[in-house]
Amino acid sequence: MKKGDDVTYGANSNLFKVTDNGDGNWKVTLNSGADNYDIWIGDFTITYQENGHNIDITYPVYHCGLFHKIDATDNQQPPVDQSRVSGRFYYGVVKVKGKSKTYVMLNRNLGASSDRCYAPGTKALEANKGAIGGYFHIAKAKQDQANAGNLIGNLPQGFTIPENSVFQDIIDGGNLKEETRYTLSGEAYNSVEITTDNSELPVIYLPATGYVEGEAFRNVTHVSLWTRTLLSGNQGFDTTSPEYGFWYRYLDVYGKICTMSNLRFVSGNAGKNTGTYRAMPIRLVHVL
Repeated sequence: MKKGDDVTYGANSNLFKVTDNGDGNWKVTLNSGADNYDIWIGDFTITYQENGHNIDITYPVYHCGLFHKIDATDNQQPPVDQSRVSGRFYYGVVKVKGKSKTYVMLNRNLGASSDRCYAPGTKALEANKGAIGGYFHIAKAKQDQANAGNLIGNLPQGFTIPENSVFQDIIDGGNLKEETRYTLSGEAYNSVEITTDNSELPVIYLPATGYVEGEAFRNVTHVSLWTRTLLSGNQGFDTTSPEYGFWYRYLDVYGKICTMSNLRFVSGNAGKNTGTYRAMPIRLVHVL
């Protein structure tokens, strides 16, 4: 910043301000410090003089994402060929319409370094494997519904592991589907896509992930995402059953079939726990 530099506000200028930081730099701050899930892009222009000529530089201001740190100890169980994810990750946020509600969804899985499509066995997509993110335990002991999914406490503020009804609503609304796409070389692959309500990012992807059982990798060509909904009631077990609290609903996409399936978080039966746990990725949401 130089003396005489001028700031001109552009789009969404009522939502932020640009001030002199006192150290030769400009500082951009939101006009409101309250948490909100509005998604917008603004801009401002700095004008300065050089050799007697005005120079304009326009800077975008993005309010459409968040940073979050994951530790390698956060209840992860990766497959044998993959390390635990850790570090600080950036997530874009988008609005997704279901049949009855609208959701704010992260544009990638928890701990993912990519937001692109990934399908195993497709050479052109190998570099996108980071889209899988981490493989997380949903539980280590049976829970009631009020506490289901609370094992993973380190989540971005305001976002949660979805209920079964969230994915089902998006499926019923016609915005989650599998499309056959082709690489530049003509190789066909399955792309699982969610249509968003965001013109800047009209489609987000659900990579093929499978899940981990002990040291084994299962259903590697499926999209598998935990929900925090227990299998119960009309769907499965009465609360008095020894199996209640062991089974969770999860999103399962394979081929053209998008459905909600069931998985026991640990191997065993009749209320037993053998210690062989299952882990799969997570896509977080905020329900509006």
